Amino acid sequence: MNKKTEIDFLNTLFCLMVIFIHVISAPVTELDKSSAVYFAVFAPWRLSAFVVQGFIFLSGMKLFLNFNPEKRVDYVKYYRLRFGKIVLPYIICVCIYYLYFLRNGYFTGASARELISYIIKGDLVSHFYFVIIIIQFYLLRPLWDLMLRRISAAAALIASLAVTILLPRIFGGFAYNDRIFTTYLIYWTGGCFAGAYYERFTSLLKKNFAAVTTVFAVVTVCEAVFSFAGMTGRARLPFLEELHVLYCISAIIFIYDAALRIGSVFMRSKILRKINEASYYIYLIHCLFIYIINGFMERMGRLSTAEEFFIRAAFTYIVSSAICIIYLHIKKETKVRIGTLQ
Repeated sequence: MNKKTEIDFLNTLFCLMVIFIHVISAPVTELDKSSAVYFAVFAPWRLSAFVVQGFIFLSGMKLFLNFNPEKRVDYVKYYRLRFGKIVLPYIICVCIYYLYFLRNGYFTGASARELISYIIKGDLVSHFYFVIIIIQFYLLRPLWDLMLRRISAAAALIASLAVTILLPRIFGGFAYNDRIFTTYLIYWTGGCFAGAYYERFTSLLKKNFAAVTTVFAVVTVCEAVFSFAGMTGRARLPFLEELHVLYCISAIIFIYDAALRIGSVFMRSKILRKINEASYYIYLIHCLFIYIINGFMERMGRLSTAEEFFIRAAFTYIVSSAICIIYLHIKKETKVRIGTLQ
C-alpha cells in the first residue's frame, strides 16, 4: 500500500477531535441551555460527532485499499494481527481503567466476572463502544470480501443505508444499539468500496468539490439548528437520527475531499505524524487523563467552566499524546534491540 498522507491526516484529525468531544462534554452538560453561550459550545460538540463514523469509514478503506478479488486471504494471519493490534491493547486499557476506578472508590470491590463483562460489552468507559463495533467488522472480514466480489457498489450502499437507518428504529428499545455493527454499516460499506476503487473515488471527489461543499454546508446548518432545538426542548423533531446519519455522510465526504487538497501540508509536521502513529493508543487512554484532571480540579475548587475546560483540554491533549508517543518509541526500540540480539 502506497503511503497516502490524506488518510494519515484524517486519522490524526479524528483522533484530536475525539479528545475535543470528551473535554468539552462537561460544559455542554453544565451550561444553562437558555444562554447564548450554550449554542456556541453545543454546535462544535455536536458537529464533531461524526468522528467515530469517520474512523469506521477509514478502517474499511484501509482494509481494502489494495483489494484484489483473485487473491486469497490468509484469515489465520489476518485475525492474529488484528488481535495483537486492536483487541489486546483494548483489553489492557480496560484493565487499567478498572484498576483506576477501584483505586478511587468507583467500585466497592474487584470482580473478575464484572471485568470480563466490561471487556465484552465495552461499557466501562463510553468511548470503548467503538472498539466493540470495529471488532465486529473485522470478524466479518469474509463477508466483506464476498460483498466486494459479488455486489455492486450502488446496491451495497443503498442496502447498507437502509439497514443503518431502519434497524435502530425497529429495535429502538435494544440497550446496545450503539455498539452493534449494523448501526454503522453505511460508513463501513462506503469505506470498503472507497478503498477498493480508491482512484475512482478520489477522482470523483476532486471533480465535485463545489457540490460536495454546498451539500455539506446546508446539511451542517440543519444539523446544528435542529439538534440544538431538540436538545433544548424548543421543538420535538422525529427525524434527528436520520438527519445525523446524513450529516455524518456529508461530513466524511467533505473532510476527505479537503484532506486530498491539504492533508500532505499538515502531515509534514513531525508531531502530527507521531500522533497518527499513536492514534489508537491515544483514543483508548485519553479519557483516563480526563478523569484524573477532573478529580484534581474538583479538589482545587473555585474554577469557572471556561477555566476548567482549558485546563482539561491542555492536560489531556499533552499528557495522553506524550505518553502514547513515548510508549511507541520504547516499543520500537525494544523490538530493534531484540532483533539485533537474535
